[in-house]
Amino acid sequence: MKKAFRLMFLTLLVAIVPVASQAAKPAQPGDAPAKSTGTLESRLLREFESIGLSQDQKKAVATVLKATRDEGRKLVDATTAAQHAVRVMIFKDPANTAEIQRLHKAVTAAEEKALLHSAMVTAKIRAILTQEQLTKLESDYMAAKVKMEEHASKSRAALDAWIDQNGK
Repeated sequence: MKKAFRLMFLTLLVAIVPVASQAAKPAQPGDAPAKSTGTLESRLLREFESIGLSQDQKKAVATVLKATRDEGRKLVDATTAAQHAVRVMIFKDPANTAEIQRLHKAVTAAEEKALLHSAMVTAKIRAILTQEQLTKLESDYMAAKVKMEEHASKSRAALDAWIDQNGK
């Protein structure tokens, strides 16, 4: 459930800030994996702090989140349950591709509902923010995106190294 809830907040954050794709620096042999910067919820809270919301904006954003929280959590729970079901099937019966495909369609449908809800919430929050705050969010997001891509690259390189070392 935590993972799906984090996905919802990441989606919220991503939707608040329209971004262009940016290439990550490839990992080098021997690079240590990047360290986590905390949960997505804590990052979202840091973003709200970093853009200097006024008290009126904080109240307005909190009102939006409070009004949409229960529905969002239901959608996240449904997504998590669908993801769990497909993982269980893959572990239990990986040859049953028809059932895996059916379950994957349920995941996709649940994710779509959650993303549409997130887009609606995001539109309401974006309307509260100033252009300067939106610009800062975009800049902060791009910096975080680069770090996430570097982390992914380092993790892949570490797995590749493990495979090469142990696959001889």
